[in-house]
Amino acid sequence: MLAMEKEIAELMPKTKQLKQICDIFNRDMLTFDVSFQRGSIAGSGMGTPSVKVRVVNHASDEHVFIDPFEFTKGFSVLRDEMQKMRNAIENEREYAIPEQHDPVALLFDNTFFLGAAVVFPEFLIYNLETDEEDVMQDITSVGQGARSAGKLEIRWIPLAGPEEEDAGKPVEDILDPDDLLGKPWHAKCSIKGAIDLPLMVDVAYCQYDFWDFGNGAPQTFTTDTIECEGTSKPVLDYEFVHSIDKVTQEFIDFLSAPLEVRLFVSPDVVPPKDKVGTANETVVNNIKNGVSSSGRVTGGGGDDAAMRSELAELRAMKEHMASEIKTLKGQVKTLKLEKRVIIMGSAAANKNILEKGGVNVDDKSAACSLQ
Repeated sequence: MLAMEKEIAELMPKTKQLKQICDIFNRDMLTFDVSFQRGSIAGSGMGTPSVKVRVVNHASDEHVFIDPFEFTKGFSVLRDEMQKMRNAIENEREYAIPEQHDPVALLFDNTFFLGAAVVFPEFLIYNLETDEEDVMQDITSVGQGARSAGKLEIRWIPLAGPEEEDAGKPVEDILDPDDLLGKPWHAKCSIKGAIDLPLMVDVAYCQYDFWDFGNGAPQTFTTDTIECEGTSKPVLDYEFVHSIDKVTQEFIDFLSAPLEVRLFVSPDVVPPKDKVGTANETVVNNIKNGVSSSGRVTGGGGDDAAMRSELAELRAMKEHMASEIKTLKGQVKTLKLEKRVIIMGSAAANKNILEKGGVNVDDKSAACSLQ
């Protein structure tokens, strides 16, 4: 915790200095504040938080989270560009900063962890596929406030084997987790894509952790990174068949816990029309005569203490409520799963009764006559 406090103390003055540079460069639509980003949204709803810098583009009403290292690197680059601009003006030389050093491109056009969808994969223990109503999973932002950040289309389908020809074969009915121990297990994970994202993106990919039989521990799986024209509904079309040669209790325990599918995106950035350079009269005037405040507050500079305290309390309440909602959703899914298993067990029992009565269960007319 002390390390995080030290990191925040070092970042705060840089956010203010960088805001001043951006205002001078006529990029006052950018603001910065130090924030926390949760490492996980499953379980308690918090995970281990990490320090991030939130970059807000008020021109598009979008924001990204960047690592302190990336922010500090951008800060150094722009501080150097400011000095180059001053030198050029003093020596009456022409100069324009490179496009990649424009504050919007440098600080806002970054790939970041937007949020995660939580899947409760316990149904896979019983060789059941994803319920149709559970295919579209809510994406929860990992930033402060646990905001909704769209939906992710995720589907799991149990398979009889790992080969393509196994796709149409029936899978074994599992009525008790112990029945799965020692047996092979296969299922296809399909991530179609995301919809209703809170920003337009041109890069997207997902990551999730799933059991690796060889290592006997979870391994991170990553979809292909797709690059597209700006959209709020990127299509991933990801499919992967997971195979377990011999199911262990550790694997069953893994499926009994929530599974996160993390979404990473990069915003689709439209560069400003004006360039930052000595040919830009606004920028030159700002460097020579200073710039009036844009009125946008960053890093807590000027907020009323009481309002900040109230906002923090509201955020904490929202985090707590989001955690409780996720817990309740998990309980509902468990009850639904138990119902599906009971129905499946009843069907299997009826099938056994018919077979013991000498009835071919595939012969519908015989089954009807027996009734």
